[in-house]
Amino acid sequence: HNMLCTQTLHQCICISLSCIPDALLGSPGGVRGRLSVDPKCVQATNTELRFPETGVGLVKEALARILEHQDNEHNFGNKVISKQRHFFITCERWAIFVPLPIDFVEQTVSFSLSHVIPNIDLSSSNPYNTSIKSAFCSYLISIFESACMSIDNILASSVGILSEQNNSNHPSGRKRQSSRAKKRHKEKVQSMINGTSYKKNNVKNSENTNIDTDSTQIKRALAERELDHRGMVACRAAMLSWDVLYQLVVHSLNEMAITSDGIAQGEGPVGCICTMTSAFLPYII
Repeated sequence: HNMLCTQTLHQCICISLSCIPDALLGSPGGVRGRLSVDPKCVQATNTELRFPETGVGLVKEALARILEHQDNEHNFGNKVISKQRHFFITCERWAIFVPLPIDFVEQTVSFSLSHVIPNIDLSSSNPYNTSIKSAFCSYLISIFESACMSIDNILASSVGILSEQNNSNHPSGRKRQSSRAKKRHKEKVQSMINGTSYKKNNVKNSENTNIDTDSTQIKRALAERELDHRGMVACRAAMLSWDVLYQLVVHSLNEMAITSDGIAQGEGPVGCICTMTSAFLPYII
């Protein structure tokens, strides 16, 4: 009974942790883009979530404590699988919004490869096994996709502005952004980075302009360093997971060969390999 209560507590902790970055920084298609929030608040939140002492480091410690009970839970079957799935979802949500430290990725991916994936029967169509494989691949895809961000994307996300092309709230038939809309979006990002009002952005004096230029250069340099870090983390995740991903891809291709539709899931092993290639090859080159 005590172990079951612990399992439930761990699952609730994972669910709560997974909601933090989404709730504070917003998600595509939500109401976050419609709220009037001071850019300085969003920037402060980004900073706190990135710092080990106030954000991602605390998540790493919490997950480590949860993983300590893993070896004593082998008799709880689907309950353990459900907790493992929420563990991957937590990691995925943080990878979407925060550049993960390399030790965070090493800890979580290594645990997955040593304690979770080996217990999955690739030939089984058990929905629990399928959900674990899907959650594991989704976590890796989030890491790889974060390495594909541009410097402008990183700057925009730091002030809580989502890229129009990533906003799933738009109808699928909506036209692409015009050059004027793109210019307005860029100006809005710039004004929020500088901490100025977008409407008053065109009436600044030369002294403030020089200050804003210096501030922008500093933040752009930090974004460049972050992009380099994201690429390094993606390469490390690829190195750790390659052997297992290769097995998952081979099995997925074999399944596609014997089915009538033969369609690969975008968030499955095949999609994960494609995203991985897009992420680390440009970084290495």
